[in-house]
Amino acid sequence: MLSKDQLEEVATLVKLSFDEETLEKFTNEVNVLVELGGNLQEVDIEGVQPTYHGNRLLNVYRDDKPISCDHLEKIFADEPDMSEEVYLEVPVIIESYDN
Repeated sequence: MLSKDQLEEVATLVKLSFDEETLEKFTNEVNVLVELGGNLQEVDIEGVQPTYHGNRLLNVYRDDKPISCDHLEKIFADEPDMSEEVYLEVPVIIESYDN
């Protein structure tokens, strides 16, 4: 079971904040879900083959084969921040999170 403090810590990690009433409600609801998940431990799965996807489709994509790309200069001709190693400099869009 998760305590209210643990749930509040998880919420902080994902940059959410809740008032006390909402946090209490979510704590109860999350604990119900955790308990339901724990019930899955009681299911007998002896002899059941693992299922990796809900349907039996095969991979319809082509094989991943490396190809040469000799036209990068043309593609990036208008890119002012292109470095010598063919990397693009892009602005930071994800903030770091420090405690």
